[in-house]
Amino acid sequence: MNSSIPGLSTAIRSYTSEKLKERSQGLEQIRDIFESRDNVSRFQETASKEGGAGWVAFFQCLFQVVVMEKKAVLKKAASAQGKSLAIHSNADW
Repeated sequence: MNSSIPGLSTAIRSYTSEKLKERSQGLEQIRDIFESRDNVSRFQETASKEGGAGWVAFFQCLFQVVVMEKKAVLKKAASAQGKSLAIHSNADW
């Protein structure tokens, strides 16, 4: 991605992790990095030189994580629904 921002590559890697704790840490790191106007300006400057590729990659990363989070929520919901059905099925006996 954009190596002109210290820690951004590491934060992105953490944010795209399969592990919830690492994703949470990555998100916090990304927030901390982009709270700085200097970092945003530097990122924009580099991205502009690359035809916006930095922003495209950044938003692709964000959308990838949204899909991961959605799958995790749906999996938990399906699991909870399955457990609920099992409890109700056993209660009928």
